[in-house]
Amino acid sequence: IILNQSWSEVALQSTDDPTKITNWYKEKINSMGLNAKSFVQTNTNGNVLNKLVGVSRSMQIKVTILKKSKESKVEIKLEVTS
Repeated sequence: IILNQSWSEVALQSTDDPTKITNWYKEKINSMGLNAKSFVQTNTNGNVLNKLVGVSRSMQIKVTILKKSKESKVEIKLEVTS
């Protein structure tokens, strides 16, 4: 579900497993051949906060995946800048 969208940012919501979502975005970032990549995954007491970043000379992609332990929905924020 798209919650919000602008020219460089999209906020999404999903009921999929946060690990599945994270792995999908990791594969996409890796397949783009970006020069620098950073993947940080945190899970504390069921609270998930994963941050993925890919950078090239002409583009930067940031993905934030957030799931609170007592909620079934996962929030995804995707930012693309050039």
